[in-house]
Order: sequence, then C-alpha cells, then structure tokens
Amino acid sequence: MFQAARIGAESVAVSHASKSQARRTVSTMNMDPLYLTGQTLRDTVHAGLQNLGILSAFMTALSGQVYIDAPSEPQCFGIDAVKTQLLMMWMSMGFFFFSMATTVLLAFDLDGIPNQLLVTHLRRSRFLYSLPGLCTLLGIILMCTGYGIDVGERMGCAYSLFGFVAAPMFAVAVISVAVYTKYLRSNILGKASAERHGLHTFRQAVLLTTQQKRSNYGNSWFTTWADRLPPFKNELPKGDVGSSVDVQ
Repeated sequence: MFQAARIGAESVAVSHASKSQARRTVSTMNMDPLYLTGQTLRDTVHAGLQNLGILSAFMTALSGQVYIDAPSEPQCFGIDAVKTQLLMMWMSMGFFFFSMATTVLLAFDLDGIPNQLLVTHLRRSRFLYSLPGLCTLLGIILMCTGYGIDVGERMGCAYSLFGFVAAPMFAVAVISVAVYTKYLRSNILGKASAERHGLHTFRQAVLLTTQQKRSNYGNSWFTTWADRLPPFKNELPKGDVGSSVDVQ
C-alpha cells in the first residue's frame, strides 16, 4: 500500500512539473507581442484562407461571365483574338479553382495540427500556404488581360488600345498596393525588432537581420502571418533569450 501511495505521489509530482513546464513554455512564447502563436495564429491563418476563398469565388464569376458570353462578331483582330481571350479566361478560372480548392484543403490541414505544433508546421509548410494567394494573383492578371481584349472585340479597334492599357492597370494597382503595404509592414516591424534587440537605428536592425539570417519581418507577400512566427532556438543570435520554439 505504501509503495502504491509513493508511486501515486510521484505521478502527481511529475504531472504538476509537466504542467509547470508547459506554463513556462507558453509564457515564454507569449512574452513577445511581435509573435503569433496558439489559437491567435490559428484564427489568423483561417481568416486569411477564408478571405482568399471568397475572393477567388467572386473572380471566377467575373471570368465565367466573359467566357460564356464571348463576342460573336469580333470587331478588331478577329476570331484569333477571341480565342486568345477565351484561353486567358479559362486559365484564370483554373487558377481561381485551384485557389478555392487549396484553401479548403489547407483549412482541413490546419484543423489536424494541435496548437503546440502549429508554429513548427506552418514554418515548414509556408510555401503551400502561399499557393492560394499566388494563384489568385495570377488569375486576376489573366482575367484583366482577357477583359482588355474583350473591350476591343466588342466595340472596335478604337477601343483596343484603351483596353490593352487600362485593363492590366487594375492588376498593376493591386500589386502596387501589395508592394506599398509590404514596405510599410517591413519598416514598422523592423523598427520594433530593433527596439527588441536594444538597437537604436533601423539600419542596425537591417544589419542584424542580414548577419543573423533569421528575421523575416516584412518579407512575406501572401502569408503575412509568417513574418510573425517565432524563430527556432537555433536561429536566435547568441544571448537572445526571446520567444522561440523547439525544432520538432
């Protein structure tokens, strides 16, 4: 009986020690507000996938409208231009379909990973999670180009030049917003990283990033949450005791 009691007491002690260690790990992970972890990270990724899926569905409808209602009597470059337009619309719908399907699959994948392993999993599958955004952008570029051809074939050659210039500008505008927000994000996160490491200038933070090869602040195009993933312990500079995750 005493042996059983001793074993039970040791089990309880180990259980409490494990819970204490877990609390210390969570506390360390949440120490730095620059990083996303746990349920907050999961919700952020889910929201991004949902938004991309909705956007791709809407873009598919726009491409499909021109695809099923192509100009019956081309007014400028003839049937070859219409064929080119249909091919672009078909390709754009293919990219949008891939984006929608991938967002669903990645959402299923996300649900199968516990919070404790989520950071490690997302860091290793970051490229997969960027595919829906990349495919959506490629689909938008193709769709805008197809619409540019469509204007000239419906209204005559006088409008073709306008269509060829104006339609791609919509895609350029989207890319420009992405570039500018990426610049702003890199700037503000870089400064925050500099303050975290006790540096006084953003230039010092950039040098630190270059030398240590560990900071991705503001580098992501389609998975912006990846800029805020905690680094692995082996990626931290010497003496850095900030938040990190173990290599699984």
